[in-house]
Amino acid sequence: MRLRFQEAGIKRLEAVTSGKISAETHLQRKEKKYLKEIEVLRTQVDRNQEVTRFAMENLQLKEEIRRHALFKWLFHFDH
Repeated sequence: MRLRFQEAGIKRLEAVTSGKISAETHLQRKEKKYLKEIEVLRTQVDRNQEVTRFAMENLQLKEEIRRHALFKWLFHFDH
């Protein structure tokens, strides 16, 4: 993803130097690109937090299953 953003930036700079677009247009597009990149990064961070939450829930459920199995095993020997 970052490579695509960099390639687009290079193309815009080439367009500015050749006179195809103005420096102002280049800066506006660059700002738009950065805003989009920030949004992509935020999405990745949000997904990472969700994965972390699921991993924690998974660990808690595994512990609950282990305790339940232990309780069942102990109860079995009492009777």
